[in-house]
Amino acid sequence: MASPCYDVFIMSRDAEIRAQLERQWAELELGAEIHWEDDLIWCPSQCYAPVMYGGVHYVLYLRWRWDDPWQGHIITHARTSNDVSKKHTEWSEDLFEQRGLFFRDEELDQAKAALLKIFLDICSSSYGG
Repeated sequence: MASPCYDVFIMSRDAEIRAQLERQWAELELGAEIHWEDDLIWCPSQCYAPVMYGGVHYVLYLRWRWDDPWQGHIITHARTSNDVSKKHTEWSEDLFEQRGLFFRDEELDQAKAALLKIFLDICSSSYGG
C-alpha cells in the first residue's frame, strides 16, 4: 500500500504534466509559443505572457501576494509587462475568482495553463472561433 506522501507526489506530478500538455495545446491554438516572464523573487510574485490574438495585444498576468491563491487577469491593449500600468490598458477582474478556481503558490504551472485556457475560451466566444 502506497504512503499518503507518495500519493500526493503522484497527484502533484500528474497535475504538472497535465498543465504542460494544456499549455502546449493552447500554443497550438494561438499559433505561437507563449513566453512567460516570471518575477518570483518576493511578494508580489508576478508572471506576464504577452499574446496577440485577432490583431489585439494582450498580457496574461498572474499575481501571488503573501498567501494563496494566485490571481489571474487578462490585460487588453498591452504589448509587454511594461505596458500593464499605462492608461490605455483594460484589466479584467480576477478570472480565477470569477470561476471558483484556486491555485496555491506551488501550483504555478497549473495557474498558467488555466489562464491560457480561459483566454482561449474568451477569445473563441468573442471572435466566434
